[in-house]
Amino acid sequence: MKITGAPLRKTIEWISSFSGKVAMWCILAMMLLISYDVFSRYLLNSPVLFSDEISGYMLVFIGFIGAASALKDGRHISVDILVARLKPKAQVRLQVITSILSLAVLVIFCWHSWVMVYRSFERNVRVPSILLTPLWIPQMLISIGSVFLILQLLVEMAKALRELKEK
Repeated sequence: MKITGAPLRKTIEWISSFSGKVAMWCILAMMLLISYDVFSRYLLNSPVLFSDEISGYMLVFIGFIGAASALKDGRHISVDILVARLKPKAQVRLQVITSILSLAVLVIFCWHSWVMVYRSFERNVRVPSILLTPLWIPQMLISIGSVFLILQLLVEMAKALRELKEK
């Protein structure tokens, strides 16, 4: 099925929206975990030993899983001082070009992240911490977020190409 097909586009956009909601819930969970750690550390004199590790994993997860949602909603940081001065058709052309370049970088990044996950799994690498977390688990969060971002970028490229044809 083509990426411009409505059912596939809607599915990808739903995944992006859902991943954004998951990221928001993770922010809340991270905030509660850190607050509980502060409370237990300073008031009960009994710190939560794994809170830093879990919070770090959650921070990575939030950044990567929320990226597709941010792209879908147009919330990625952009510097448009020059782009805003271009004609609308030139803006769309530039968007297509930058999307193609972004896609190339993301595909390479995604590929290497999956290779990293595989190698960590194969070698049974663990984080030297109190939890001894298998390293492939937090690494996989990066890979999954990258796949979601690539899919949403393809949707955005299809929209831009459709807009370019109409102009």
